[in-house]
Amino acid sequence: MGNFVRGNLNQINQVTDFNLTNFLNNINKVTNKQYVNDATEIWNASVNNLNTDYIKNNSIIVNHPNNLPSKSLTKIVQNKLHSQNLDINTKGVIFDENSPVSIAIGKSSSFQNFIRQNYLLLINGNTVNGSIGFNPITESNLWAAVNKIDIVYAYIDENGNIISVLLDTYDFNKFDNRPIVILGRNEQNTGNSIPYYSIINVKIPLEQWIKWFTDYKL
Repeated sequence: MGNFVRGNLNQINQVTDFNLTNFLNNINKVTNKQYVNDATEIWNASVNNLNTDYIKNNSIIVNHPNNLPSKSLTKIVQNKLHSQNLDINTKGVIFDENSPVSIAIGKSSSFQNFIRQNYLLLINGNTVNGSIGFNPITESNLWAAVNKIDIVYAYIDENGNIISVLLDTYDFNKFDNRPIVILGRNEQNTGNSIPYYSIINVKIPLEQWIKWFTDYKL
């Protein structure tokens, strides 16, 4: 994937006149691997008003932020929507911990590095938060799916599992002038796709995340 992107940067940067889904699917065909599967599915959800098998099988739809599990999460989501110039009543989805996008995030270097950087706080019983961005070359699936994402919180539970909730809005920032973002924004502005938010649950068992520190110096 990295060689493909490096060899076609000009082409990618000039994407202006064909469907984003086709663009992502073309990368799949060229690389012969499903590197951007989540990105394609998350885009398809936007185009199909969240009515896709990917959404049905991996998440629940929240028609109003007031229906979220807690008032604090409702406030966080509505603040995020407001900061992105979106309607604070925008609907969203909650991905379960076994969803493809949740598993992909848990395996990513960006998420693992965030845990490493906050290791001492976590093992001392603290809850941490922050944000991470994904690498367009080495984490192309997540880069195309969410790009940057907020870590609402992460902590270690009583069984040693890392529990984390992440938040992303699927919109196309009006201040981002990259052609591929402009393409997506135009689709939303014309009503061909919808903005929505995703709450992504990530759970990493102790026996899994402890391996992240094998070759890492604290």
